[in-house]
Amino acid sequence: MSFFQLFLKIADNSQAKEGVSWKLHYWSQADDGTVIEAPRLFEVRALPPLNGKQPKKLTWELWGSYFSAMDNEALRRDTFETMRAAGFNSMMAGDRWTSDNGKQYEIANAKMVNFKPYSINLAPYLQDHPDERLIDHNGKRDDGAMCTTLLVGEDWKVAAPILADIIRKDNPSSVNYDYEYSPLTGPHSCYCDRCLAAFRERQHIATDVALTPRIIEDQYLTKWQDFMGYRAAQILAKMKETVHQTLPGVPFATYSLFQSPRSLAVYGIDWNYIGQLKAVDKAEAGLGRPIDEIEATYKALDGIPLRLGVWMTPYSPDDLAPARITSKAELLRRALDATEGTLVYDRNPLDGRSWTAIAETTRLVADYEDLFLAHKLAEIPGQDSANVQLLKGDKESLLCVMNETTKPVTYDFRIPAELGGGKEFYSGKTIVAGGTVSITLQPGDSAAYVLSTSH
Repeated sequence: MSFFQLFLKIADNSQAKEGVSWKLHYWSQADDGTVIEAPRLFEVRALPPLNGKQPKKLTWELWGSYFSAMDNEALRRDTFETMRAAGFNSMMAGDRWTSDNGKQYEIANAKMVNFKPYSINLAPYLQDHPDERLIDHNGKRDDGAMCTTLLVGEDWKVAAPILADIIRKDNPSSVNYDYEYSPLTGPHSCYCDRCLAAFRERQHIATDVALTPRIIEDQYLTKWQDFMGYRAAQILAKMKETVHQTLPGVPFATYSLFQSPRSLAVYGIDWNYIGQLKAVDKAEAGLGRPIDEIEATYKALDGIPLRLGVWMTPYSPDDLAPARITSKAELLRRALDATEGTLVYDRNPLDGRSWTAIAETTRLVADYEDLFLAHKLAEIPGQDSANVQLLKGDKESLLCVMNETTKPVTYDFRIPAELGGGKEFYSGKTIVAGGTVSITLQPGDSAAYVLSTSH
């Protein structure tokens, strides 16, 4: 797999004035131009320099889009510069170059690991121990996957040094296992005699009851999903232990979907078990804002901090759909809902509008980081907290107004006098204690009123 990337930055910032635009012509050619495709063009519009700010404690993480495979070092460093200007302080890349060079831009390096030949490769061991291979949903032995009963038990001693070598070599600032696997067919869904016996014991199924993958799917699906959710948490706990032993102080995290029956059925994750086993240091979850599922995830995690984010499309270079644009409103909403920071997946679809929205949000979050960390959310009487959210502090509070719709929205309400007065973060407009917010926000825009009892 290979693709070409072009990263456009304006060399002279004085040219980045509102309304300035150019037409960019592009084409591919070969044999010194003897063969050339028909040139195409699109409009490029200038935006002002980014004005973001990197938080000191909260994580703002950009997933790298094959950043570790990028073969142009100048482009890599330009990406770092842009990330720093936008306020990112972490990247999911994983390679040693990013670990070593990201530091000068105050960007940490997160590494993704999984049970694949290019990561935690168990195939060489299993070749010599064929009876320890996983038996899949079709009854076949998997040459690259280990029986899960052995993996979470006596054979973790096989996987642990492989994981340790990987992360020691790349020296990341955090380690992550992206867990999105069907409980029926995932890389840890084993139907060998050992695993079926463990399933019987945990779910109290009699020994004279026949169990096959088909019988389990037809008659014991809910029990199997629960069993595999617990096993996922066991695997994560083992990985966390190895990460801590290998790189003391480096956190271990996992990403999956929010707590829900669907997440367990489709993605094999049950945050309840992860919370019970304290199987990760940090959690990452999405998509969107299903508030009931978010609240259920927090309850399940039992104090483990949660990072939320936005998902950019298209994911693939083959997808010709227009790039999705994130907004100040969406990003601020995620930052308010989260307790550990924000992630953006992923780098490739970002254009200047998204970079700008990220920068405008990070400088607000960085300036009032302690409020975001305390995470004391409150409501304004008469207002939908999805759009008007109070971030409460002892003396200083942040009143956030967000328009995530596709049309302009006017907000008109009185601020409780006990919150004090202050100013709007972006415009500097003052507001007195007990005053009225009267503002029309364009689609995707946000406002933030910094309120203090000393005003």
